[in-house]
Amino acid sequence: MIYLHIYQNPKDLKKQAKLLHKNLSYYLHKDINKGDITYNSNGKPMIKGVHFSVSHSKNVVVQAFNNSQALGVDVEYINNKRNYLALAKRYYHLEEFELIKSLKPKHACQLFYTLWSLKEAVCKAEGGRLWYYLSQNYLHQNKQLVTTMNGMNLTTHNGITGYSLALASYADTEIQLVL
Repeated sequence: MIYLHIYQNPKDLKKQAKLLHKNLSYYLHKDINKGDITYNSNGKPMIKGVHFSVSHSKNVVVQAFNNSQALGVDVEYINNKRNYLALAKRYYHLEEFELIKSLKPKHACQLFYTLWSLKEAVCKAEGGRLWYYLSQNYLHQNKQLVTTMNGMNLTTHNGITGYSLALASYADTEIQLVL
């Protein structure tokens, strides 16, 4: 089971860190200290006994927890004023860019952020640098989003208005929202 915690409006970074420590303590059934969290060679935060991933964008923080498999989560505020076409042209796979360019602006912007959050979720699950993941093609030949990448299952969640949320996990695990 993947437990997905969604918090809206936690603007204070110290509050965000306290939420993470509180949730890690809950899932580990013990109090933890800041020093209990270590980092692998790619910079991915880890703690013995539970896998977790954290993302924040604007006024939303998302935390994902799982006891058995590495995972990654990403949330992105959908900013239609951003020059997403230029970013897609520079960093995305050509097929992704061409599809985004062919859509009406509202749908193009949504797809840009959906792809970005999927790519960043995979990056966080593996613990690498985002730039290495952006150029991979996340579309099938029929222009639909892939549901697996690098051996991980990909899930998107549209429950937060104005945001794109994606989850990457190595196990096909049920997701439980904790609001």
